[in-house]
Amino acid sequence: MKRIKFIVLFFLITLLSFWLSSCGGGLAVVIDIAAAKAQFTTWIGNQAGVPGNAVGNYLCTLNIGDVISSEDPSEEVSSARQSAPMNEEGWLFYLDEQAGGFYPHPGRILAISKTGKIMFQEQTEGWPLVNQQLPDIMKEPVSSRITTAPNDHVVYNPAQVLIPVGIIKYPWIIQIFFRIYGAVVIDGLTPSQNLYYEATQAHLMMEDAMQDLFGVDRVRTVAYPNNQSSDINTAVANLVTNEKVNNITLYIIAHGGHQYVNMGGYGYSCANLKTLMDSYPNVRFNLIIETCHGGSWKDYFQALGAAGMPNLDMCISSTTSEKSAYPDWDYSDGLTDHNAADDEFVEFTSDFILQMERWTDPANWPTIQGLTTPAFANNTLKLYYYCYKCVKNRNYPAAALPIYESYVLTERTPILIQEPEIYYQ
Repeated sequence: MKRIKFIVLFFLITLLSFWLSSCGGGLAVVIDIAAAKAQFTTWIGNQAGVPGNAVGNYLCTLNIGDVISSEDPSEEVSSARQSAPMNEEGWLFYLDEQAGGFYPHPGRILAISKTGKIMFQEQTEGWPLVNQQLPDIMKEPVSSRITTAPNDHVVYNPAQVLIPVGIIKYPWIIQIFFRIYGAVVIDGLTPSQNLYYEATQAHLMMEDAMQDLFGVDRVRTVAYPNNQSSDINTAVANLVTNEKVNNITLYIIAHGGHQYVNMGGYGYSCANLKTLMDSYPNVRFNLIIETCHGGSWKDYFQALGAAGMPNLDMCISSTTSEKSAYPDWDYSDGLTDHNAADDEFVEFTSDFILQMERWTDPANWPTIQGLTTPAFANNTLKLYYYCYKCVKNRNYPAAALPIYESYVLTERTPILIQEPEIYYQ
């Protein structure tokens, strides 16, 4: 009797196992977030061409029906593929291949289900979206997801890239110029865009610096929600008409592509800016642009030359036409930023402002005044040139020093991922 019961029980167990393993049902293995993070790390290791200083992040949980996509602010319409609605719950991960950089720049999106299945994977030049919304962690300061400190969101950071939390330390810049000089300080980002926090803080620092330099009355700010191209035109017109300014510095911080930046959610190009400057032939302009591919703006105006753009005296870009711009890196690949305790929020902009503070000091100002090579028409150009050269080479004007002496840490990494450039006439 016992033998018959055993045979029946064995038969029932076998039948149940067969049913569970068939299409009629199954006991899928359920993983937790720790296992999903481990799977993400393994996935990264199997990917080709991942930069050594890439950073991988856990972004958020996913629900059934969620749709994943990405936004590239250098395009009117994102070119990234949109996922089908998720058919399982899970988690969203993002491999940032140019850690914290302004966009566009390469990254990889991965969605892992609670059964360990890869539901979606995509290479992108933009930032991830879930149901067309930026995940909350992407709205936070970039230091929340790119840090060497223990953090729920940092999954992969082999180069130990460190982007610190910034605290605004406004520089003390001496006002040294006559009334005819002024500036328009422009922030093209919107709250729905990644790096909004870093860009707005850098914009505030530059606004304060230009007000110290030229006086509050001769500086106009363009920022969200009033940061359309028409707002730039209005700011310039206001300075020229009401303040009689005839030498204007334009500072722009934005996401951007080639000869293009995203301005308040819309496109603004080199040609748009040229049209604006052409409408004021008696006003001299200087351009400082902090954006990915910013060197394409320098290249555009340099190609026009004095004949095609006679009233643009100088254009400084935070990087080349092919490379990205970055927030403040303090540590990466075993390298420490030369001025890690002082610069903040955005690498090039903060370093440039610190040099403005340094060289407008009464003790150092005679050096600027005494600059004869290159031969510049005014002290504004001399100051900007000196600040640029010192950012590129912290020991300037000492000769023949290697590029890794730059104050911009991202210019010192083993593969130069950012290189400021200058054009003047």
